[in-house]
Amino acid sequence: MKQLFASITVLLAMGAAEAAGVDHPAAASLREVARSADKAWNERDANAMAAHYGDAATASIGTTYLSGKPALLEYFTNSFGKLPAGMTHRTEVRRIEQIGDLVAADTAVFLEVPDAETGRRTVREFFTVTLLRQAGKGWEFVAVRSAPVGK
Repeated sequence: MKQLFASITVLLAMGAAEAAGVDHPAAASLREVARSADKAWNERDANAMAAHYGDAATASIGTTYLSGKPALLEYFTNSFGKLPAGMTHRTEVRRIEQIGDLVAADTAVFLEVPDAETGRRTVREFFTVTLLRQAGKGWEFVAVRSAPVGK
């Protein structure tokens, strides 16, 4: 899996995904998955958030590494209880690349809070690479690697 992520990172860094860009045939459904995950996060619904992941999925969020849906559910349950009121999660799908039967999505994730002057203010940004596979009529996260940008 580490080699696969290294290959994906190189492809994305080199711009190989530019050709597929967001014109990938699954782009609309992958954007819907992102909106659904944002909704679950914004509603602080740990069960709905964990439901986006496959049973054996892994995630690296900052320095936290998680493996399996039970660990992800526990993580979201704990972290959602600590979030400040009004903080929201917004995902932008930037690039999509087909890799065998998986799809790699390069996204930007923004944590935002209410701001009197601008409406919303970004307090944290993450660069995220997500591997997804089709599951039934939808998609499930196989692996998520999310690294903070800046700070």
